[in-house]
Amino acid sequence: MVLLISKTRTEELNYDARISHNMIEPRFINKNIDAVSDFEVILKQAIDLVQRLTGHLWTDYNIHDPGITLLEQLCFALTDLHYKTTLSTEDILTNTRGLINRNQHAFFEKEHILTCNPVTVNDFRKVILDKVKEINNIMFNPVLSVHSNHYIKGLYRIVVRANETITNQFVTDKEAEEEFKEKIRKLTLSKRNICEDIMGDIIILKCQKITIHANINIKYTSVPEEILLRIYNKIESILNPKIRFYSKSELLDMGYTTEQIYNGPLLENGVLLEKELKPIATEIDPIDVTNAITILDGVSYIQNLTIEDTDDFDVVDTEVAEKGKVEKKDSFPFKLRKDHFAYLEKDTFLKNVKLYSDDYRIPINEALFLELYEHREPLKTQVRKEYANKKQARNIKAGTYKDVGTYYSIQNYFPAIYGLGPNGLSKSETKERKAVAKQLKAYLLFFEQILANYSAQLANLGNLYSTDLSSSNQKSYYIQDLYNVPDIRDILKEYNQNGDNRASFVDEMKWEKFQSDEDNGYMKALLKAVETPEIYTDRKNRILDHLLGRFNRKLSIYPILQYFNSYIGGSSLERDTFVLQWKANILNHLLHIDQGKIKGYDYSSQINLMSGFEYKISLYLNVNHLEYPSVTKFKSKKESLMRRRLTNAFNNTEKKYTITAVKPTSTVQEEQEIDIIEFNDENLTVVTNSAENIELAENLEADNIDQSYIFSSQTISVLEFGIMRENYKIIPKDGKYIIIYKPPQKDAITPEEKWQVIGSYKIKSKAISALNEVIESLKKLSVESEGFHLVEHLLMRPKLDQHNFGFSYYESADSVFFKNDEWTSFEEREKRLTKLKNAVLNLGRTTAGDDFDFKVKFMDDNHFSIVNTSVFSKRKQDLNPNLKKVIAEINKMQENKIFRYPRIELNAKLSGRKVINENFYSLKATVVLPAWPARFQDKEFKMFTEDLIKAIAPGYLILNFKWLGISRMQKFENLYFEWLEAIKTNSDPNARLESCEALTNWLLETDIKKQK
Repeated sequence: MVLLISKTRTEELNYDARISHNMIEPRFINKNIDAVSDFEVILKQAIDLVQRLTGHLWTDYNIHDPGITLLEQLCFALTDLHYKTTLSTEDILTNTRGLINRNQHAFFEKEHILTCNPVTVNDFRKVILDKVKEINNIMFNPVLSVHSNHYIKGLYRIVVRANETITNQFVTDKEAEEEFKEKIRKLTLSKRNICEDIMGDIIILKCQKITIHANINIKYTSVPEEILLRIYNKIESILNPKIRFYSKSELLDMGYTTEQIYNGPLLENGVLLEKELKPIATEIDPIDVTNAITILDGVSYIQNLTIEDTDDFDVVDTEVAEKGKVEKKDSFPFKLRKDHFAYLEKDTFLKNVKLYSDDYRIPINEALFLELYEHREPLKTQVRKEYANKKQARNIKAGTYKDVGTYYSIQNYFPAIYGLGPNGLSKSETKERKAVAKQLKAYLLFFEQILANYSAQLANLGNLYSTDLSSSNQKSYYIQDLYNVPDIRDILKEYNQNGDNRASFVDEMKWEKFQSDEDNGYMKALLKAVETPEIYTDRKNRILDHLLGRFNRKLSIYPILQYFNSYIGGSSLERDTFVLQWKANILNHLLHIDQGKIKGYDYSSQINLMSGFEYKISLYLNVNHLEYPSVTKFKSKKESLMRRRLTNAFNNTEKKYTITAVKPTSTVQEEQEIDIIEFNDENLTVVTNSAENIELAENLEADNIDQSYIFSSQTISVLEFGIMRENYKIIPKDGKYIIIYKPPQKDAITPEEKWQVIGSYKIKSKAISALNEVIESLKKLSVESEGFHLVEHLLMRPKLDQHNFGFSYYESADSVFFKNDEWTSFEEREKRLTKLKNAVLNLGRTTAGDDFDFKVKFMDDNHFSIVNTSVFSKRKQDLNPNLKKVIAEINKMQENKIFRYPRIELNAKLSGRKVINENFYSLKATVVLPAWPARFQDKEFKMFTEDLIKAIAPGYLILNFKWLGISRMQKFENLYFEWLEAIKTNSDPNARLESCEALTNWLLETDIKKQK
C-alpha cells in the first residue's frame, strides 16, 4: 500500500510540473522605452519649454489649465508619429496587398542587378551549357599565334562535345549538324562582347571509342557486378565530367554568398560553379584512371591498366589474355585523335576489365551488370534544376501593411466641454460660445495639418524615391486633407464662399463633391504652402543622385546642360526639370546599361540594333533621339535602339533650307548686290542676291512660311549660330519685311562678312513666324544628326580560312629581311612559321611539316630571292653565306617577339597589292561622329565626348575618333551600312570581303585632321 501511494504521489507531482511548464507566462509592459516615445517625458519637456518661453505671462501649469490640455493632446499625437516612424522600412513600404512594388521604389531583382552579360570564357560556356541541353561540354579556345604578339586578338574557336546520341546522328545527317552549329553560333553572337568574335566553323567533336584493359583485385563481395559498375561510372566521369546545376538554396547551405551565387550571367536551370567547369580532355592518363579506381570502396589494388584505341585493338583474345594477364604496353598518357572525344563502350569494358579476388578471377553475370547499368544515375546528361531562376513577379512579399498615412484628428480626444468632438456643442449654446469653439478648432488646424502631412510623407516614402515623374507624382513634400476633423466644413473658407450662409454646408452632396475634387482651393493652397516647383526639382534631383549613388553612378550633367541650352532653352526650372527626366531615364534603364555595357553588335540578327556599349553612351550623352524632345516628353529605350543614318535629315523631301558651301577664294565670284539699309539708327550692309532666288522659288503672295531658307556661302557653322535669335534681324525693305542673318565675328569668320537675306514677307507677323520656324528647323536638324557610329575592326578581318595571311621579318622599322612568298590561311601561316623555325633550330636534319618557298633580300641586293625551307636540311658549312644570316636572325627572333626589332610582323592582304599589319584588327575600334550638329561643334563638348567614351570602354580597347563633315559622313555611311548588311550571317562571302576591304581602306586613308 505504501509503495502504491508513493507512486501515485509521484505521478501527481509530475502532472503538476507538466501543467506548470505549459502555463502561459505573464506579460508585463516594458517601461524601459525610448524617452522620445514616452508621453510623460515628452509632456514634461514641453511644459518646461513653455515655462522658459512664457513664464512671465502664464503661471498656471496644472492639468485643469486648457493650455495644458492642448499640450497633452499634441504630445499624444507626437507619440503616434514616433510609433509610425519606428516601424520597419518593409512595413512602411508594404501596400494593402502585403507586397512591395519594385518599380515604385527603384528596387531590382538580385537575379538581374547582380548578373551581367557573359564576360569571361567560362561565362560563355555557362550560357551555352544552360541553353543547349544536347551539349555535355564546350570550349572557347582563343586563336593564338606563337610567333608574334601582333596577331588578331579577340577571336575564339568553339569546340563542342555533344552527347553520344546527337554525335552519332551527325555522322549521317550533315544538315542537322549545320543547324546545330548555327544555333550555337547565333546564341554566342547574341551575347558577344565588343571587339570579340568567333572563328568561322564550329568544331563538333567526333566519337573515338577506346578500350581499357585492367586486372583489378577486389575485396570479397556478394555482388561483384555492383563494384564493376562503380568502376565503369568512375572511368566515365573522368572521360566526361558531370555538369551539375545548383539551386540558390543549395549554394547558400554550402556557404556561398548571394553576390557569389549571382556573379556572372543569369542562367535558367540553376547555377554552374566555375570550379566544376572542366576542360575537354585531349588525352587520358592511365595513372589518373588507376588512382580514381583504387579509392573506390571494395577495390584492393590494380595489377595493371592500359588504354588503347578500339579501332586498333585486335579483338581476338590471346593466350596471355585467356590466363587473365594483360601485358602493360605504355604508361604514358593516351593521346586522343584531333577533334575527337573518348567514349568507353560497356560491352568492350566487360570483355577487357577483369575482377579478381585472392588471385582467382571472378565471373561476371553480364545480364545483371546490364540491368544495373540501365537503372544507374545518368552521368552523361546534365543535372539541371528546372525553372530554378523562374521570373518572379514585379512585387516582392515583405512586411505587414500598417496604414501609416491615416491621420485621426486629435479633436476627437478633447473633453466634450470644448465642443470640438463629433457631437459639437448643444444647439442651445450662444453664438459667441460657438464662435469661440470654431476659433479653437481653426487654431488647432495649423498643428493638425503638420501632423497629417507628416503621416502623408511617411506613407509616400516609396513615391518620394520613385523614378515616376508623371504629373500626378511631381511632389517631394506630401500633404493630406483634414476632412475627417469633426465639422471642418464649417470653417473652410473655400467651401463657405458666402460666409455664414447655413444653407451652403448642410447640402451633403455639395460637401461630397468638394472632398472628391483634388484641385479645389483648399488643396491648392496646401500644395503651394509646402512646396514650389523649384523646391521639388531641387529635392528630386538630389534624391535621384542618391539612387544613382546606390549603384555607384556619378553622372556629369554637362552634356544634358549643353543639350538644353543649345536646342531647348528656357528658365532654370525647365532646365532642372529636363535634367531630372534624364536622370530618371538612366535609372529606368539601369539594368540594360549594366548588363550590356561592353556588349557588342549582334551581326547575326537581321535587324540593325545598336550594341549595349553604344546604347550606354547614347543615354549618357542624350543622343540618337529620332524626334525632337520636349521638356515633358523623354524618349524611351525602344525609340533609340535602331541604327540610323545621321545624314538622313538632309534627304528630307520637305525642304526647309538650303546651305551652299563657301566658294574657294581662287574662283571668280559673282558680284554681290549690296544695299545699305538704315535700321534702328544702324547702317546694315545687306547682300540681296539671295532675295531674288527666294522670289523665284516661292509664291510670296501666299506668304507661306514653309518656304526654303537660303544660306548662301556658309560653312556648317550656320547650324551652330543659326539657332541663336540674336544673329537675325527682321527689317522693312521696299514694302516687305526681310529676314537677314549674320554669324558672330570670330577668328574663323572675316570681319567683312555682311548680313544676308534668307526670307522675304509682306506681313511682319509672317516674318516673325518664319524666323521662329527656321530656328526650330535648324535645331531639329542638329538633334536628328546627333549620334555616332562604331566600327569594330575585328569584324572587318578576312576570314581565317581565306588565303589573305602572310608575314614579314623586320630587321628594323624600315627594313624587311625576308617574308612570305605566297598568301595562305591563318592556320597554314602558323604551320609554315613553325616549320621555318624548326628547320633553323634543327639545322642539317629533316623536320616535320611541308617545305615551302619564302622571299629573302640578300646583302647588296635590291630585290627578294626565293628560298625553300628544304635548304636548311643541309649542313651549315654547305649553306650560302647569305642564308647563314637568316639563321642568325631567326635565332634573334626567338629572344624577342613583342616590341623591339628584329621581329616577325603578321600581315593581311587586301585587294590589289595593299598589305596591312594584323594589329589593325586587334582590340581596336573607330568611333565616327558628325562634326556639324550645333552641340558637336563645341570644342569642349568634343573633348568631353571622347573622354566619356574612353571611360565607358573596356580597358583593353584602343579607340580612334573621327569627326566628319556632312559630305564625308554621307560617303562613310554608304560604306558602313553596306558593310553591316554584308557581315550578317549567310551573306555572300565575296560581298562581305569587298565591303570589309572598302571600309578598311576608307579608315586607313582618312586622316583625322582632314575631317574637321
